[in-house]
Amino acid sequence: MFNEILRSALFNARNRNQHRRNLKNELIGTVERATEIRYTGEELRQTDETYFLHLLHYARARPVGSPVEFTPYSFIKATRLANSKQNSGHVDRLLESLRRMQATALSIYSKRMARGVSISMIPVFQWRDEVTGQRLRQWRVILAPELVELFGKNHFTHVHWQQRLRLPTGIATWLHGYFSSHREPYAVKVSTLQRACGCATDEPRKFRQLVHQALKELEAVQFLRGEVRGEHVHVTRL
Repeated sequence: MFNEILRSALFNARNRNQHRRNLKNELIGTVERATEIRYTGEELRQTDETYFLHLLHYARARPVGSPVEFTPYSFIKATRLANSKQNSGHVDRLLESLRRMQATALSIYSKRMARGVSISMIPVFQWRDEVTGQRLRQWRVILAPELVELFGKNHFTHVHWQQRLRLPTGIATWLHGYFSSHREPYAVKVSTLQRACGCATDEPRKFRQLVHQALKELEAVQFLRGEVRGEHVHVTRL
C-alpha cells in the first residue's frame, strides 16, 4: 500500500456497527501535514482496506490497467478475518465493499509528487451477467492505472498479511499499517493518531484505552512492543 494512505483516515478505524457516512469532497485526516486527501463516496473502513490490499496484491503481477479476475470464495478465503467462521454473508459484504470503492472520487496531493492525482479507486467492477442478472462465477476488477504513480520508487509499504489477518479489525489493523510504513517508528502524539485513524470517539481518555488495547494485540502477533507515555505513543518493532 502507498504510504500516504496508511498514514491517513481514508480507511478509518470506526466500529463496523456505526452508520457509514456519505462524504462529499471531504478532507481526510492525515499524519503528514504536507499531504492532502479528499474523498467523495460512502465512508471506507478497515475491512475495505483489507479487500483493497488484496486487490493490489493480485494486480502487482499484471500489466498496469489489465483486469484482475477471481472467484469471490477464493477472495474471501484469502482475506478472512481471525474471528470469521463461515462464508455466510461474506460474499455480500465483499460485493458491497467493491461497489463502494467503485463509486468513489479520491484526490491525493502530496509534496513528493509533481502533481495531484484524482481517481476512482475501482473504475471497472464486473460481477454479474448484464443479460441474465446472475452473479458471475469469476468477478473482474480493473484498478485505476494512476495508482502506480502513488507508489513511486520507494513510497510504499509491504504489509505482513498473516499478522494483519490475526488482528481485530479497527484501531489495531490501522496502527499495524501505520507503523509498518516506518522503517524505524518514532514516538507520535496520541492526538495525532486519533485524528489520522478517524476513530469516532471524541474522548481522549477512551481513545488512549483503545490504543493501549491495540498495542497489546500488536505485541501478541509479534509485530511491535509499545506503550502510551504521557501524550505520546512509543513503540519498538519486534
